[in-house]
Amino acid sequence: MAWGGSERRENKRFGVKGCSVQYKLTKLFGLLGSFSNRYIVLNISPTGLSFISKKEIRLGDKISLLIAAPLLENGEINLKGEVVWVKKSEQHQAYRNGVKFISPSKKIKLKLRLILDNALLDQIDISTRVYLKEVNKL
Repeated sequence: MAWGGSERRENKRFGVKGCSVQYKLTKLFGLLGSFSNRYIVLNISPTGLSFISKKEIRLGDKISLLIAAPLLENGEINLKGEVVWVKKSEQHQAYRNGVKFISPSKKIKLKLRLILDNALLDQIDISTRVYLKEVNKL
Protein backbone atom coordinates (compact mmCIF):
# COMPACT_ATOMS: atom_id res chain seq x y z
CA MET A 1 0.00 0.00 0.00
CA ALA A 2 1.53 3.32 -1.08
CA TRP A 3 1.43 6.16 1.39
CA GLY A 4 0.48 9.60 0.06
CA GLY A 5 1.93 11.54 3.00
CA SER A 6 -1.37 12.31 4.75
CA GLU A 7 -2.27 11.05 8.23
CA ARG A 8 -4.56 8.02 8.03
CA ARG A 9 -4.82 7.04 11.69
CA GLU A 10 -8.15 7.26 13.46
CA ASN A 11 -6.56 8.22 16.78
CA LYS A 12 -3.49 10.12 17.85
CA ARG A 13 -0.69 7.84 19.00
CA PHE A 14 1.50 8.39 22.03
CA GLY A 15 4.89 7.21 23.19
CA VAL A 16 4.81 5.62 26.64
CA LYS A 17 8.05 5.26 28.56
CA GLY A 18 8.57 1.66 29.62
CA CYS A 19 5.91 0.20 27.29
CA SER A 20 6.92 -3.00 25.50
CA VAL A 21 5.31 -5.73 23.41
CA GLN A 22 5.78 -9.39 22.62
CA TYR A 23 3.95 -11.11 19.76
CA LYS A 24 3.25 -14.49 18.24
CA LEU A 25 1.54 -15.45 15.02
CA THR A 26 -2.00 -16.75 15.47
CA LYS A 27 -1.89 -19.05 12.45
CA LEU A 28 -2.00 -22.80 12.92
CA PHE A 29 1.60 -23.14 14.02
CA GLY A 30 1.70 -19.76 15.76
CA LEU A 31 -0.83 -20.96 18.31
CA LEU A 32 1.62 -23.65 19.37
CA GLY A 33 4.61 -21.30 19.56
CA SER A 34 5.77 -18.96 22.23
CA PHE A 35 5.86 -15.19 22.35
CA SER A 36 8.73 -13.30 20.72
CA ASN A 37 11.40 -11.38 22.53
CA ARG A 38 10.22 -8.16 24.16
CA TYR A 39 10.30 -5.08 21.88
CA ILE A 40 9.87 -1.41 22.77
CA VAL A 41 6.56 0.12 21.68
CA LEU A 42 7.28 3.18 19.54
CA ASN A 43 3.75 4.53 19.84
CA ILE A 44 0.31 3.34 20.91
CA SER A 45 -3.33 4.44 20.62
CA PRO A 46 -6.69 2.93 21.59
CA THR A 47 -6.78 1.20 18.18
CA GLY A 48 -3.19 0.11 17.48
CA LEU A 49 0.54 0.38 18.03
CA SER A 50 3.89 0.48 16.27
CA PHE A 51 7.10 -1.37 17.13
CA ILE A 52 10.34 -2.56 15.53
CA SER A 53 11.08 -6.28 15.34
CA LYS A 54 14.21 -8.14 14.31
CA LYS A 55 12.18 -10.74 12.40
CA GLU A 56 9.88 -9.98 9.51
CA ILE A 57 6.13 -10.07 10.12
CA ARG A 58 4.06 -10.11 6.96
CA LEU A 59 1.38 -7.61 6.04
CA GLY A 60 -2.03 -9.03 7.00
CA ASP A 61 -0.65 -11.48 9.59
CA LYS A 62 -2.88 -11.94 12.63
CA ILE A 63 -0.85 -11.83 15.84
CA SER A 64 -1.38 -12.19 19.56
CA LEU A 65 0.10 -9.28 21.50
CA LEU A 66 1.31 -9.14 25.07
CA ILE A 67 1.72 -5.47 26.02
CA ALA A 68 3.54 -4.51 29.22
CA ALA A 69 3.45 -0.99 30.63
CA PRO A 70 4.06 0.77 33.94
CA LEU A 71 1.04 1.19 36.22
CA LEU A 72 -0.90 -1.82 34.91
CA GLU A 73 -2.23 -3.81 37.86
CA ASN A 74 -1.46 -7.22 36.39
CA GLY A 75 1.46 -5.86 34.39
CA GLU A 76 0.30 -6.95 30.92
CA ILE A 77 -2.48 -6.75 28.36
CA ASN A 78 -3.15 -9.71 26.07
CA LEU A 79 -5.04 -8.96 22.84
CA LYS A 80 -5.21 -9.76 19.12
CA GLY A 81 -4.03 -7.57 16.26
CA GLU A 82 -3.48 -7.46 12.52
CA VAL A 83 -0.31 -6.18 10.86
CA VAL A 84 -1.47 -3.30 8.65
CA TRP A 85 1.91 -2.04 7.46
CA VAL A 86 5.55 -3.15 7.50
CA LYS A 87 8.66 -1.22 6.54
CA LYS A 88 12.12 -2.81 6.36
CA SER A 89 15.03 -0.77 7.63
CA GLU A 90 17.44 0.18 4.85
CA GLN A 91 20.46 0.01 7.17
CA HIS A 92 19.68 -2.79 9.63
CA GLN A 93 18.11 -6.23 9.77
CA ALA A 94 14.94 -4.85 11.39
CA TYR A 95 11.32 -4.15 10.51
CA ARG A 96 9.00 -1.38 11.67
CA ASN A 97 5.46 -2.75 12.11
CA GLY A 98 2.06 -1.11 12.42
CA VAL A 99 -0.60 -3.20 14.15
CA LYS A 100 -4.34 -2.57 14.39
CA PHE A 101 -6.07 -4.11 17.42
CA ILE A 102 -8.85 -6.59 16.65
CA SER A 103 -12.05 -6.19 18.71
CA PRO A 104 -10.58 -5.38 22.14
CA SER A 105 -12.98 -6.01 25.02
CA LYS A 106 -14.23 -3.22 27.32
CA LYS A 107 -11.76 -4.41 29.97
CA ILE A 108 -8.87 -4.22 27.49
CA LYS A 109 -10.00 -0.77 26.32
CA LEU A 110 -9.94 0.45 29.92
CA LYS A 111 -6.41 -0.88 30.38
CA LEU A 112 -5.31 0.79 27.14
CA ARG A 113 -6.88 4.05 28.37
CA LEU A 114 -4.84 3.71 31.60
CA ILE A 115 -1.66 3.39 29.53
CA LEU A 116 -2.57 6.39 27.38
CA ASP A 117 -3.60 8.53 30.36
CA ASN A 118 -0.09 8.04 31.69
CA ALA A 119 1.67 8.72 28.38
CA LEU A 120 4.78 10.78 28.98
CA LEU A 121 5.81 11.54 25.44
CA ASP A 122 3.87 12.76 22.43
CA GLN A 123 6.13 10.78 20.12
CA ILE A 124 9.23 8.67 20.43
CA ASP A 125 11.79 9.76 17.87
CA ILE A 126 14.40 7.05 17.92
CA SER A 127 16.80 5.75 15.32
CA THR A 128 16.76 2.06 14.45
CA ARG A 129 20.32 1.64 15.75
CA VAL A 130 19.47 3.16 19.16
CA TYR A 131 16.26 1.14 19.27
CA LEU A 132 18.03 -2.16 18.62
CA LYS A 133 20.56 -1.38 21.37
CA GLU A 134 17.66 -0.76 23.78
CA VAL A 135 15.94 -4.01 22.72
CA ASN A 136 19.09 -5.94 23.65
CA LYS A 137 18.82 -4.50 27.20
CA LEU A 138 15.34 -5.97 27.76
